[in-house]
Amino acid sequence: MTLETIFYTQITSVIAFIFVVFGVYRLLVQQKDATIEQLKERLTYLETKVKDFEKQSPDVMVESLHRRVEIAKAEILRLKDEGEEYKGQVTGKEEELHGLKFKLEKLAALLADSDLVCPDCGAPLVTRNYYTIYGPGDQDADVEYAEYECGYVRDEGNERGNRPCGARGTFEGET
Repeated sequence: MTLETIFYTQITSVIAFIFVVFGVYRLLVQQKDATIEQLKERLTYLETKVKDFEKQSPDVMVESLHRRVEIAKAEILRLKDEGEEYKGQVTGKEEELHGLKFKLEKLAALLADSDLVCPDCGAPLVTRNYYTIYGPGDQDADVEYAEYECGYVRDEGNERGNRPCGARGTFEGET
């Protein structure tokens, strides 16, 4: 082999190496862009979900059912005062009242089971955020930060842990 052949072979090898490195770089950039796009879609989905939860706030539902129960009670008392001729209507309204009470109890149980209220005192949720913690290598974790009106904080990503409830028992009696 001549010196000239070795020279051209080395030049070709260097150029091929540069193209391979550039190709790998482009693949990594495309993968990063795809990951960013996926996270943006996930963020919009979660924001939509939060807006839906705000529209269907348990407090609004409880208040609405409470008003309906009070109206039904008042109507039952009025019908009982009017006499026996409305006995069929009274029993119908009492059944409706029992149905509403059952719905109210189910909603109260659902509210107690959800994380929309403080587990200690029942104070409503003020803030809920989700974020990602990146670890060494390809390790990452999605964590949640939740803060309630009473001061209770649940932070899965914080090494210090949760901040305790500051209003033990004050919100349950108010509802």
